[in-house]
Amino acid sequence: EEAAHAQALPGVCETEANLTMEQIVKRVAERCHDLFQGGYRPKDIAILCRKREDRGRYEPALLKAMELFETRGATKVVFSQASGVGG
Repeated sequence: EEAAHAQALPGVCETEANLTMEQIVKRVAERCHDLFQGGYRPKDIAILCRKREDRGRYEPALLKAMELFETRGATKVVFSQASGVGG
């Protein structure tokens, strides 16, 4: 789908291929941990999933992986729909 009135947002897009779900979850959790250590807040970070079903599969695993990091703010990570990104 194409978003109406989309605005360009500054940021970084990282792409890797041929990873298992466990590898993806570990990499994303580690990257979030690094960003939190650098002063970013959970609302500064977006993790995009292609489909709603993907979010359903990855969300519990990612939250569990992020609990392993004792990072201030990591437990406040919230998953939301892209339409709620502005909030």
